[in-house]
Amino acid sequence: MSELIAIQQLLNSYKLSFAFKKKISPPEDWYPKTAKEIEDLLESFLKSFPDAKKLKIELKDYLDKTFSTVRENDLTLVAKERNHKDWLTEDKKVWKNSDSTTSQFSWYKSKSAFKLGNAFNDLDNSTDEVLSLLEDPKRKEKWMTRGMVVGDVQSGKTSHYTGLITKAVDSGYKLIIVMSGIYNALRAQTQERIEIIL
Repeated sequence: MSELIAIQQLLNSYKLSFAFKKKISPPEDWYPKTAKEIEDLLESFLKSFPDAKKLKIELKDYLDKTFSTVRENDLTLVAKERNHKDWLTEDKKVWKNSDSTTSQFSWYKSKSAFKLGNAFNDLDNSTDEVLSLLEDPKRKEKWMTRGMVVGDVQSGKTSHYTGLITKAVDSGYKLIIVMSGIYNALRAQTQERIEIIL
């Protein structure tokens, strides 16, 4: 096992101690939700384990990739003039059925929930909210909906729209187009990530 992996595992374990020191209840459910919380966790860890300072950049990168940060200033714009009909009821959320073996989102969850930790619940709720703003793919009348995801680097955009895509497939959408940038390297990386899940 490399030194970096060993220290990453130690940092994961330290997260519980950090939450306990901060009197967060329950400490085992806590994870850093903002860039400031990630910074505070890392600084506290490095004070307790000064030998890990030489890997500070790698540990920061690890925390940024491991924990999706929740943006407190997220903004959703919805057009006033829409012919939208509410449709996403609990019974249509096939991914909520723990026995479901055909759900794309359930598959995505089985492959990704451990990476995102408790942040996966936030992703689940957020993708439900966005999906509810789209139209029912089985709606008989003519309809049109557009959307766009914008966010900072490493803010969880790909995880979010991958979750949304899997729920859209579960709901009956037949065609989904992802425009993920103008550079082939980034497009190929996004395509590869999505193909692993779908």
